Amino acid sequence: MNRDFLNRVESFGFAQILGFDLCINEFQEFCSGIGEVVPEEPGASLVTYLQSEKNLNVSDIPLHTDKSYWKKPPRFIVFYFKEISGFSGGETLLTNLVDSYQSLCIEDREILSKSNVLIKSPCNRKPYCQKVRLVELKDNSVKMVRFRLDVTHSSLRFVMGKWYDKAENSCISLSPAPGTILMVDNHRWAHGRNFCNFEQFGQRIIYRCLVL
Repeated sequence: MNRDFLNRVESFGFAQILGFDLCINEFQEFCSGIGEVVPEEPGASLVTYLQSEKNLNVSDIPLHTDKSYWKKPPRFIVFYFKEISGFSGGETLLTNLVDSYQSLCIEDREILSKSNVLIKSPCNRKPYCQKVRLVELKDNSVKMVRFRLDVTHSSLRFVMGKWYDKAENSCISLSPAPGTILMVDNHRWAHGRNFCNFEQFGQRIIYRCLVL
């Protein structure tokens, strides 16, 4: 199953499988069958536990690629939607960054692919810092994209804004059911989330793994 799942993600950028009932260890084992699973930070668990409920982690999450401040960002992000109940909104957003990049004018594409940018980790993470290109090319084709709105390089902010608008306008919106595994190509697709409106006892629990 893992090989077929991986093939679908490599072909389409993301894929879903429904109907699972996994504990954290079983989810980690599933992801290990795809590739090398790495922790979010040194010494951390290989599976990140993400919980949202009323007044906790409810805000919208802008489109982004994970760990863009790593020297080698994970190729795949794997989510397992463990529990989902008692809320509206919170749709998972996905977008093809290669398509939106290619739709920019030549001048903007050259700025993104030729400028070296200093990318830092968020303030709630251990300090990382990399000077990298947002778009890495190989034989004139996009090999990998790092997608962050908080780029501080002044000459790139305007171009990043145009790229973000195009990416946002071509978003796919998903509402995964409990028991769904979703895998995303983190080198070519961005993900985000809409605002969640929880009822008193509603919650959403997601497990996440990073796969090189």
